[in-house]
Amino acid sequence: MQLIDYGSSQVVYLMNVFRPQGAAYVPEIATNIIARYQFAKPPTLDEIRKDAVKFQVGKFGDTQIEEFGVYGDGIAASGKCPTETLEAFLADVVAFGAKEIGFVPILEHRNEAYFESTITVKSETDLGAFVMPRADELIRKFLNQKTGVEFQPSGIVMDCHPLISASRQRRKPARFFIERKLGFPYEEHLFLCIAPLRTKDHLDLLTALEREASQ
Repeated sequence: MQLIDYGSSQVVYLMNVFRPQGAAYVPEIATNIIARYQFAKPPTLDEIRKDAVKFQVGKFGDTQIEEFGVYGDGIAASGKCPTETLEAFLADVVAFGAKEIGFVPILEHRNEAYFESTITVKSETDLGAFVMPRADELIRKFLNQKTGVEFQPSGIVMDCHPLISASRQRRKPARFFIERKLGFPYEEHLFLCIAPLRTKDHLDLLTALEREASQ
């Protein structure tokens, strides 16, 4: 299994904080965040007064953060990088907020973290044909007859029931998704993959699938 590229991954922290001194001066907070992470597209004065505030095109270490969002129930970050980098960025933001602004976390037992890892990989085997649905032969035969073009399985999709998910968590996890990379021959075995996992765990799972598919 070879990692080829990063798509836009995301990490979301649902959390609550409190400032004992009272409400902080939001324009000053925004200015400090912009300076610390060099956001090239900061929110306007009107935007920072809204419930959802977004900072775009920032920098953490030597990695670009596509977007950092502050919401009433938490924070989120996205970027074309490992989720582990986004986690480190959010941890730095939380530490910065506690030290410089005076935010104190509350109700920590309610904190939740969500991951969406998006990567492109090159597999040694055909992951798209690994899980063959029972309807595969019927669908392929019908499509071939009607279009004159040969079809074959292109990926795997798994999702969770939204109602069951909502009863256990406040946010629905990302779906699990493997699809052949558009524009490349099937024999290249290039796949766009999305999972509700940290990037390392995502790669571990794909490697396990590759190993099973080769047997």
